[in-house]
Amino acid sequence: MDFKSITDNYNAIDSKRQKLNDKINDFHKKIYRLENRVKKMHDEWWWGESLVRPVMDEVAKATPNLTWDYESLVSMGLRCAISVFAHLNGKCVAHLCFTPRSAENGYLGFDCGKKEGMEDAHHMSLASLNGFDNKTIAVESIEQLVEYVEISVKNAIKFGEVE
Repeated sequence: MDFKSITDNYNAIDSKRQKLNDKINDFHKKIYRLENRVKKMHDEWWWGESLVRPVMDEVAKATPNLTWDYESLVSMGLRCAISVFAHLNGKCVAHLCFTPRSAENGYLGFDCGKKEGMEDAHHMSLASLNGFDNKTIAVESIEQLVEYVEISVKNAIKFGEVE
């Protein structure tokens, strides 16, 4: 084998290697683009935007006499709860406190106004302050939430919190 054959063979191997590297680089570019798409989707995917906001849009439509404050959704505390407040005549008359849940548990829960499960805990404990003693039930329908809100509004009127 002469030197020209050896260098031709080397160039052929180098060409194959370069083609494989180019394919790898193309895949890296595709991965980079897909990762950026996932990052951009984060806001859409966040449970506050994708679950709470559309639910509240429907609750607000069903309760036109109330002014709802849910323009800015913020998850707070160790439970990542999002509280949304309803106003009537300028006074807060109801609120819904949502928490994320697993798919098996209905995706979205809300505090139903009762306490449970931490009778022995101090009311100022970290768990209690973060609402872990609140009874949370799965949101099953918009009507369920509207009914809860209507009861809260009736109680606010009954106890003189609003005129």
